[in-house]
Amino acid sequence: MSMGFAGAGLELQARQADLAARLAEVDRMAPLVEEARRLQHQRHAAALHRVLAQVEAALGKVEDGTYGQCDACARAIPASDLTHEPAATLCRSCRGFQTEPD
Repeated sequence: MSMGFAGAGLELQARQADLAARLAEVDRMAPLVEEARRLQHQRHAAALHRVLAQVEAALGKVEDGTYGQCDACARAIPASDLTHEPAATLCRSCRGFQTEPD
């Protein structure tokens, strides 16, 4: 190696060591990243299943003539609420009494 490039060689070696260490860290994290992706996929699928069940329940109410009727008090759910959330099952009053899930 030429004397003029000695500093560059040291800098490149330091960069090589840094990149190798970073790559090793990425490789070490790969299983954790895959697990996180799997869990995210499961949560997304579960959310889609919940929404599908709500839509199917609303379709059942359309068929049996109870669509737009509050499940808790049997009063009509405002059309504006149904426009915003077609699978709504509670009127505004009853929604106000509903507690958040843990």
